[in-house]
Amino acid sequence: RDWQQQAVRAAESDAAFAAVASAAGARPRPAVVVAGDYSAGKSSFIKRMIAEFGGETPQSLHIRADATTEEVGRYPLGTVEIIDTPGFQSRREGHDDLALAGSREAALVIVLLHVNLLIGDTTALQKIAHGTSTAAGKWPRMLFVINRCDELGVDPIDSVAEYFHRRDRKCAELVAALNSRGIHVAPSHIHGVASDPFGSVGALLPVESANYAANRGWDGIAALVDALRAWAGNDLDRASALVAFDDALTKLLTLRESTRTGIDTYRAETGKHDSLIASMDICLEDAKYLRQSLEHELADALARPVLQAIGKIREVETGKEQALAKAIDSWHSDPETASELERFMRRATEKVNDWSATHQSAISREETAAGFDAKLDLPGAQSAGGGGDGLGRVVGAAGWAAGIGKNLGKVLGNREAALQIGHFFGHKFKPWGAIKAGKAVGRVGVVLGVVAVAADAATWANQVSKMKDWDSKRDAAVDKVESDSREFLRKMIDEPEGPWSYLDARAGQVRGLRDQYRERQLAAQDEAERLQQRLATANDLVEAAQEIRKVIVDE
Repeated sequence: RDWQQQAVRAAESDAAFAAVASAAGARPRPAVVVAGDYSAGKSSFIKRMIAEFGGETPQSLHIRADATTEEVGRYPLGTVEIIDTPGFQSRREGHDDLALAGSREAALVIVLLHVNLLIGDTTALQKIAHGTSTAAGKWPRMLFVINRCDELGVDPIDSVAEYFHRRDRKCAELVAALNSRGIHVAPSHIHGVASDPFGSVGALLPVESANYAANRGWDGIAALVDALRAWAGNDLDRASALVAFDDALTKLLTLRESTRTGIDTYRAETGKHDSLIASMDICLEDAKYLRQSLEHELADALARPVLQAIGKIREVETGKEQALAKAIDSWHSDPETASELERFMRRATEKVNDWSATHQSAISREETAAGFDAKLDLPGAQSAGGGGDGLGRVVGAAGWAAGIGKNLGKVLGNREAALQIGHFFGHKFKPWGAIKAGKAVGRVGVVLGVVAVAADAATWANQVSKMKDWDSKRDAAVDKVESDSREFLRKMIDEPEGPWSYLDARAGQVRGLRDQYRERQLAAQDEAERLQQRLATANDLVEAAQEIRKVIVDE
């Protein structure tokens, strides 16, 4: 009860523990689970137990020589249930797993063995006894029953003493065999029976206790039935509590295992962003530097014709206003100016295309190396936001790969929707293509023409004709050339077909994608921290449960 309350408190802080707390407080009907190798005679044994308890033999308990039981079967046995499980080592896919799953709800496990005792792989038996990383063990609530003792090689009717001697020796051999496999049992947990002596009942249906009367004096069933009746009559409340405890502990162990897997997954998720984000940061830093350097280069390309125009303005004689206007226009009307600017545009497009190819390749490599080309079930792959907490329902690395997005979707919440993420994990950095140098170069003449129209020197001359001071007119002309060249520079930078627009657009895409990956990384970090808290709580509960199990074992 104290442990259950500890689980309830954990569930109040973290809903993932609700199933653990609920299971601990349940009181299921106790069950006797029969497990063992497929050749041990489990169906015959269960058929006999039902008959001894006065039940009706179900048609499903037909007896064959092969691995008969295909699934878990449940039958009433007085005030409890008896559960038939598929045999171990049947070589039929899934039989061992079904048997292990069936044993988890047992208040008592009867392990039925052939007279050859432990044969082949005993892993499943050890898992039932000791448990696994995701299931509680059943020891000491286990009986080991050696069945088919009528095959010990002595007639129990003619040589009764020798028969019991051989049976006791088999029980002692089983104690040693179990000990060698780490299952330390007392002799009181081992018994020998012949559930269907000499196959006298066989496939007969229906059967009752009287059908076995001829061999009841030596077949060992009566002692086992008496023990089961006493247990079912006096100890069911405790048995129910222990079944609930086992179920809760199994759910807790499963939750702990999935939480560990989740932490590893989210930490890997966090780490694999680092190189990719760094690659994008380098890309953006290079774009910033390239943009600035191209502006400087364009300004340098304009400097020669602008300085020449200013020199011409200074040389114009006083009163020669038309010559002054011609000098003003000279910087953009000179064919050499256009040629120099076109050569610059070719160099600029080459540099931007080199930047594009270099970083597109680098980012794509980092995405592939990080595994972001693998399709996972993430919220952005279908719609923004989305997802519920699948934690605790998913076990194993493959399950976490499928469920990680739902958890991240919950952590990201509206942030993910605001970013309009639509290409996580399955996004491959799309090819940008290259700037067409011909288009960029062709725009030089167009922009020069636009500036020339806007900067009409004749119109300007009329506007400053009222100025009486010639030096002021020349200064104004210099200002006109400088302002017109700045306007040309601005228009070229803003030109949609130019390298700056291409560079800005691609850098914007990288910046948006980088921010999304950063958001994803932060969400994974948050989720890993949340799961770390869950793991600490689970560890505390498991430790407390192990202390309880020690008491159970000692009793």
